[in-house]
Order: sequence, then structure tokens, then C-alpha cells
Amino acid sequence: MTNFQVARASRAPSREALLGIVTNVLPAPGASVTEWDDIRLAGDLWLLAREDFSAEERARHASIESRLRDHLLALTTDGHLSSLKRAAAGRTLDEVGDPRDLTELVSVEEGSLWMGSERKGPVLEERPRHRINVPRFRIGRYPVTVGWWRQFVAATDFAADARSLRGPANHPAHDVSWHEARDFCQWLTSAWRAAGRIGPTEVARLPSEVEWERAARGDDTREWPWGDTFDQDSSRGNTSEAGLDRTSAVGLFPQGESPYGCLDMAGNVWEWTMSLGAKNIKKTILPNKDLSFAAERFFNYPYDASDGREDVSAPREFTRVLRGASFGNGGMLARCSSRGGNWPDVHYDNIGFRVVVQAAPPPGSRPRARSDAGRTDAGEDQ
Repeated sequence: MTNFQVARASRAPSREALLGIVTNVLPAPGASVTEWDDIRLAGDLWLLAREDFSAEERARHASIESRLRDHLLALTTDGHLSSLKRAAAGRTLDEVGDPRDLTELVSVEEGSLWMGSERKGPVLEERPRHRINVPRFRIGRYPVTVGWWRQFVAATDFAADARSLRGPANHPAHDVSWHEARDFCQWLTSAWRAAGRIGPTEVARLPSEVEWERAARGDDTREWPWGDTFDQDSSRGNTSEAGLDRTSAVGLFPQGESPYGCLDMAGNVWEWTMSLGAKNIKKTILPNKDLSFAAERFFNYPYDASDGREDVSAPREFTRVLRGASFGNGGMLARCSSRGGNWPDVHYDNIGFRVVVQAAPPPGSRPRARSDAGRTDAGEDQ
């Protein structure tokens, strides 16, 4: 019988017994892990053991927790074990203190994006594929997390939806409306300028859908951030194929990294963009149970930043584009070019956001973007 089986068989294992098991399971300092399942279970036992620790006991056992934290981080972010087990480890990592900088930004250099696809989107069109130049910007490596959202709420006494404050701090923020995401960005701009993290002319804001897609896709026409093949076991993102049915710690799927180093751009939560999707959209259920969508106006392609689609003051009858899909959607909706949308004041547990930092004003105030709108052959000029 293993140490873990002994602990489980006991109705009330002593703290000393739990500590002994954890200590015995953890590799010696500098040694490599051979049984990742043991690390995951050691994390659970550690949380049980430390429940009634005094400050002195926590200090005495700090080195054990530090070693465990390092191994839990590796388990969570290096792709070990199944997605279900990694997700559990990610929640434990949050309990012991996730050491990552979850506010990290990555740079996306100025360049050309093959935007869209030749697929007909279920609601918003992805056609035609066209080429567009995108200025340089920085974007969050991860979506904004629950912990980061809580910092904003605490710093501003913001009247947030109570649901948005729930869950592990290292999971993506959720139940945040488009307007509230913009409020967060305004606060962040001031906070980061004061801290010297961004320049005096730089602003934090939501990405346009052009910027979001370039960060996800890079310079080519790949279907997903990692390439053109979707793994049905969803080893690259928290989509419905992964079977988690809930948000997960950001960075849980390292194989899903985009060309610029962004994570969680396929699954976990849909992400708000600045861009408008449609005006007065209506859904109809057809006799065959299919869905049909009509709108007073669709902001279709080719993308044109000067046609009003980046108007931040547009009223509620305009939806805002969502990108990336969520834990409840299949991989086809998690493609780089897939376009979702919703009204800017809704709160859902599968909608979050990430931030962009740029010195230039938002895309709507720029001159019309130049694109090869007439070209649909992705092989040209690559």
C-alpha cells in the first residue's frame, strides 16, 4: 500500500502524517520529478496539513511549500498528465501562491495579417480572406485573471458583479461586461503610468479584432494559434474537447501558444474586443431547428477601421466582437478567424478579456487600413 493509500484509508490522518507523506514524495532539492501524479496529490495533502498552521509553523515549513510550488507550477504549465489532472493542479497552485507574472505583455511587431478565412461564419462572416497591415502593439500573454480583476475592484471600490470575484485567482476573469473591461483598462493605464511600467503616452485598452487575430495567428494563414491541425483530445486549449467544462488556470495548455507567445487564445473564455459586430441582430429558429441570423447591419470584411466598427460610443443595439471561444465550445469556434459577439452589457461565465498597450490612439481614429481586399488566394505575396 502506498503512502497516499495509507493517508486516504485513515479517517483523520494527523498533520504530522500528512507532512511526512508530502516530504517523502517530494524529490530532493535539485532532483527531477519521476511521478507527476504524486506531485498533484502531494499538493492536496499539503493544503490539508497546513489548514491550522500557526505563523511559526508556516515559516518553519516554508521550504517544503516552496519546493511543492515549483513542482506544481511545472506540472500545470509544462503539459504533464491529462488536462483534467493539470487543471486540478492549477487550482492547488493558486492555493499555495502562483508565482508567475500573470500581467506579462508580449510584443507583436508591425506586419501584415492574412485576416479571416474562406469559411462562412455561423453568425459573423469570416470571408473574404484579405491582407492588412497592423502597427506594432503589446498584448497580454494571458487573459486578465480573476486575481487581477479583484485588484482593480479593491483599488477603485468598483461595483462589480459578485460572480466575477469568485474562483481561483489564476483563472481568467469572467462575468465582466465590455463596459467594465474598458473601465479596467482605464484604471490600468493610470496605474501603470504611475508605476513607470508604460510610457506617458501609452494606453491600455481592449484589442481590436485585427490586433487579436494577428496576436493569435502571426504572419500566415494558420487555422489555430499553433497550426492547421486540431487535436481531438484538445491538448492545446480548454475547449469542450478537453472535458473540463469550466475555466482553468491560464497557461495550462503550453502547446497552444501563438507565434508571439500568447496563451489561452483558443478556449478558456471568449475575449472582448473593441470592434463592433452587428446592429440590431436577431436570431430565428428555422423549422429544421437550424438558426438564422439577421441584422440591420453586419460589420463584414474586408476590415475597414474607418467605417465605424471601432466606435467606442456605439449604443447597446450594436454587439461587440468576441474572439477565441470558451471551455463550452468546440475547436471549430476556437480558430483564429472565428468571430463571435454579444451585447456590451452582458455578464457571462464564459466571457473575459485581455489587454493591449500601445502609444497610438485606438484603431478607429487611424486612417483607413490598407488591405488586399480583392485577393482571396492565401498563396499570394506571403
